[in-house]
Amino acid sequence: MTVLYADAGQKGQIVVLACQRAVRSGIVPGMPLAEAKGILGRGSDQAFVRHDAEADRADLHELANWCQQFSPVVGVEDRLPSSLGAEGLLLDITGCALLFGGEDRLLQCVLQRFQQRGYFVRAAIADTIGAAWAVAHFGKERAAVVPPQQQERVLRPLPVAALRLSATTIAALTDFAIDTIEQLQALPRALLPARFGEELVRRLDQALGTVAEIIVPIQPPVPIEATWEFEQPVSHRNALAVVLRQLARRIMDELIARSKGVVQLEVRLHCPGKQDVVFPVGFLRPCQALEHLMELVLLHLERVEVPGEITGAELRVLQAAVVDMQQSPFFDGADKGDASRQLAQLIERLSSRLGSKRVVRPRLRADWQPEYAVRWQPLVGPGSERFLEGDSRPVTLSRPLRLRRKPSAIEAVSVVPEGPPIRFFWKDRNYAIVCCWGQERIETGWWRGRHIERDYFQVETESGQRFWIFRQIGKGNWFLHGEFE
Repeated sequence: MTVLYADAGQKGQIVVLACQRAVRSGIVPGMPLAEAKGILGRGSDQAFVRHDAEADRADLHELANWCQQFSPVVGVEDRLPSSLGAEGLLLDITGCALLFGGEDRLLQCVLQRFQQRGYFVRAAIADTIGAAWAVAHFGKERAAVVPPQQQERVLRPLPVAALRLSATTIAALTDFAIDTIEQLQALPRALLPARFGEELVRRLDQALGTVAEIIVPIQPPVPIEATWEFEQPVSHRNALAVVLRQLARRIMDELIARSKGVVQLEVRLHCPGKQDVVFPVGFLRPCQALEHLMELVLLHLERVEVPGEITGAELRVLQAAVVDMQQSPFFDGADKGDASRQLAQLIERLSSRLGSKRVVRPRLRADWQPEYAVRWQPLVGPGSERFLEGDSRPVTLSRPLRLRRKPSAIEAVSVVPEGPPIRFFWKDRNYAIVCCWGQERIETGWWRGRHIERDYFQVETESGQRFWIFRQIGKGNWFLHGEFE
């Protein structure tokens, strides 16, 4: 359950957005943050996050580039009557629907693709930007297609806020008990500008289509790349290293001009008559150091097999990020960031020498079965900078940090069948249990293969040791799965 909040001046901190579960619990935008915390209580599955409008805009621009698979003209909506700022995308699908089998199929395809990326979206197709925005935000359906020339009929029952009006204009209309667009259209048009301002008339005409409104498309980012064609094919690695250094310098000059560093780099070597040699070079944090980049490139080059002579080379930046700027210490002393930089360089060298899939870290994942509750993720690549920053999320140590690769069979004694254990035997030793917590029942679905049914208990013995044991439901067999340190 997630709730976004922001500072609202004299009103203090208020809720600006909430997930569906929070909304069902009674949380609404504009509610004081203290009231929202009182409603939700102090459950462990809730999170109150300060809203970051700049981060939202950056994510929207990334999604806008991704949405060019649906339309060549994609824009980010701006200047909205919302404290959230930009919160949606505008696509001009003129002539594009035929490629997807019609507008309905295009709309469903857009929703499905967004859902696969983990987003819950509302969308609408209409003749005008204003009508599509109104139906997407205030319509009853999550996805809707407004028939051609029917925007006026569809807009009538919607509230006046669907016209993208400022809070001042909406308040003025509310004072006159004008709540819907139908009530607004019943008023004499000549009186609207003087009474409510030019904004109201302009937004109404844009939604109805009597005044044109265009989408300002985003500019796709210019790729950062450098290429070299040899006059004669070369096979000497020293000559290749000289060329790669020149290409890397051109890449770095462009990155520095954009105040960015490389996170993921692709090196491509062209071999006549053979398949190109391609390998990625990953970084733990954005890099602008030419020598360090070349060191990793050469380490990768030692591991790859070049099938023959090389006719050309290419470097392409797959991902770049803003470089964190840190002031050097004025007085003598240890630089706190130096250890972090050295650790990053060590991990990058190991990943380049051994391969990125061999330098990994554990990441928790949402899975009830303990054996699958962790996955191994390469340290270098997208998202790796979080490793150096640390994870600020609270961790509940209800399970042991270290599990046995395979649960060990034990013998346990319970006072009653299906009850908690009071004693167990393991490795020719008798353990008397003085404290027991549980049970935690874990079951898996049929799609996981062998069905798992277990009752877990945390137990503490007379010697102070704590174990995590479970009983197989239906069979009565006991196993030791982990130890608490």
